[in-house]
Amino acid sequence: MKTSPSMKKLVTQLCTQHGVDLAAPEAYLKLKLPGDAIMPLTIERLGSHRFCIAHYYVCDEYSGELAADPDVEILVNPDGSWSPYAIQMPAPFGYRCYVEFSDDGLVARWNRKGQGDLACFVNQWAKNLKAQGFLTRATVVAARPEPTAIEEATLVALPVPSLDWDLVIGQQLQLWPAVLP
Repeated sequence: MKTSPSMKKLVTQLCTQHGVDLAAPEAYLKLKLPGDAIMPLTIERLGSHRFCIAHYYVCDEYSGELAADPDVEILVNPDGSWSPYAIQMPAPFGYRCYVEFSDDGLVARWNRKGQGDLACFVNQWAKNLKAQGFLTRATVVAARPEPTAIEEATLVALPVPSLDWDLVIGQQLQLWPAVLP
């Protein structure tokens, strides 16, 4: 699968700079820039080999409903490289997952073009985040999830489009125990 070295480098630098251990099961970091022009950036561990990087905004102040813009899910490969595999953005884009996992957590198949395009997008997004000043001007909002923000917030449900899959015959990407930078 295509990788995102720019995002790996940026997230690693941000977590190191703010004392967050990406290998920890509870790894979480929420950063914001001065002013309100740019949404806070959230980095959160999803499991032993997965995490997400996201911007969220409140789309309905009355209910507190959140929308991702974007929310990208990343897979840590056995060699330590990072492959983005899913993205959620506001309608009409919605949620798109370019990897299908087997019951035992291995990559069973993936959409090569979609996942490759997502990796290009994520590399560019990392460059934009750096240019916006997340490495130099961001401050920590939270270094652990806020129970009300994560457990009580409702994410906007968006339609899932059908995808063309490239079946990987006789090959599975095996996941090693997490070796994060």
